[in-house]
Amino acid sequence: MKKLLLTISLAVVSAYSGQAQSYNFNHFDQSYTELTGATTLNTQSWFYHSFDIPLPFKINIFGDEIKNLSLSNGILYADSKTLNNIQYQLFAQTAELLDGGYQFNAGSSPSPSQSPLRYKVEGTTGNRILKIEVANAANGNEYFEKETTTMRVNFQYWFYEGIEQFEYRYGTNTITDFGFFFNDYALPNEITPNFAVIVAKILVEEDENGNEEEKPVEVYSLIGDSQNPVGKLSSVEPERLTTYPKTARVYQFKNSTLGIDKHAQTGISIYPNPTNDVLNISLDIDDNNIPYNIFDVLGKRVLSGTRQSTESPIMVNTLNKGVYFIKIGNYKTVKFIKN
Repeated sequence: MKKLLLTISLAVVSAYSGQAQSYNFNHFDQSYTELTGATTLNTQSWFYHSFDIPLPFKINIFGDEIKNLSLSNGILYADSKTLNNIQYQLFAQTAELLDGGYQFNAGSSPSPSQSPLRYKVEGTTGNRILKIEVANAANGNEYFEKETTTMRVNFQYWFYEGIEQFEYRYGTNTITDFGFFFNDYALPNEITPNFAVIVAKILVEEDENGNEEEKPVEVYSLIGDSQNPVGKLSSVEPERLTTYPKTARVYQFKNSTLGIDKHAQTGISIYPNPTNDVLNISLDIDDNNIPYNIFDVLGKRVLSGTRQSTESPIMVNTLNKGVYFIKIGNYKTVKFIKN
C-alpha cells in the first residue's frame, strides 16, 4: 500500500492578507521533558485521526484569534474565529507520521497505541502554558515501504497565555535515514527529502467539483540547517531545512507586530552579550528611570528593576547560566546569554 501524501498548494492568495503579520524567530536548547499528569487523547493507534484540544485561554496565530485546535498526524490545525474559510496549520515536521502500534488490517479493530498524544496546561491564570506532545511516533514511509517502525520522533507544541508566542520543542529521535524519513513520493524513483517547519495561514475553498482546495495566504517557514535556521515569510512554497533538529532544540515564534509603538521603533543594543555580570544598555534617545524586566525562556520573570540613567548598568550576576530576554520599558525585547 502506498502512503498517502501531504501536500501544500502553491497558489498565491492576496485576499485575507490585510496587514502583513510575521514572527520574530529564536532558537535555543533546553532540556526536553515528557509530559506527565497530562490528558491523553488516544488509547488506540492513530493514522489520519483528528483529536480536538480544548482552548484553555485565548490563542492568536498571525495576529488572529482561533476558535478551535486539533491534532492530526503531528500537525496542528485551527480555524479563525473571525475570518471565513481561513485555517491555520502548524508543522513541527512534514513527514507522514502514524502510531507505532498501527496495523493496516481492513475491517479489523484498531490496535493498542504505542504513540500517545497528550496535552497539559501549566502555570497560574495569566501566565499559563498549553503543552501538546506527540510521543514515540513512527514513520509512514518506513511502515508502508519496509513494514518496520524503528525510526521514531518526539516533539511538543507550547502556547503562552497573554502573548502570541508558541514553540516547537524537539525530543529524542531515532531517525537513521533523513532522506527516506522525509521522502516526497510526488517525485517518483528518487529520494527527495521534504522537511519543513511551518506556520501557515490557509484559505480553504471548494472547487467546481466540491473538493476542498488549500491556498496559502501567508507561510512563515525556516530555511537552512536545523541548528542555525532563519525564518522567512512568503505566500508560496515553504522553505526547507536540510537536517532534523537535535534533541532539546527549541524553535520559538513570537508575533513581531504586537505592542509596536514609538519606543519599539527606537534602536536599542545591549553589551556585552554573552555576559557574566552586567548588561550595558544603549538607546537612540536619552531616557532615565526606565523600568526593566528580565524573563527566562519559559516567559517567567526572574529579575526586575529600574535603569536609573544612561550610565547605569544592569546587574545579572545572580542569574543562572542560560538564555534570557530583557524588556526595557516599552522598547522592544532583546535576547541575551548569561555565561
